Amino acid sequence: MYLYDLIGKKVRVNNDGPESRSGRLLHVERDYLVLDTKEDGVVYYNLEHIKSVSELTGNHYRDWEDFWPRDPSFIRAFNFWDLLRSLINKKIQINRGGPDKVVGHFAELGPGFLVIEDKKR
Repeated sequence: MYLYDLIGKKVRVNNDGPESRSGRLLHVERDYLVLDTKEDGVVYYNLEHIKSVSELTGNHYRDWEDFWPRDPSFIRAFNFWDLLRSLINKKIQINRGGPDKVVGHFAELGPGFLVIEDKKR
């Protein structure tokens, strides 16, 4: 599969838009991938929400030369559901920005929903 060939390389997920991000592809599972970004650290993407993944080459590498030695830890799970279950009782952020961004304590997970406690709302 093409995504597995990109592990360890710099890629761009979702070319443009609020959820797009560039980083080093750390891991690919059956329904999610793990991206190491300069801005947000480790980011988990559900593959259902990804429109494109493209390798960045040439001039795109120059900004990243000091960043490559970094070897972040990340959660490995069988699938996205198990990944979410491992994050219960932790602070998480869903979406990068805009009106759909939610940050808070991940309290509960059920079929088709999750509960995040946010003291601001």
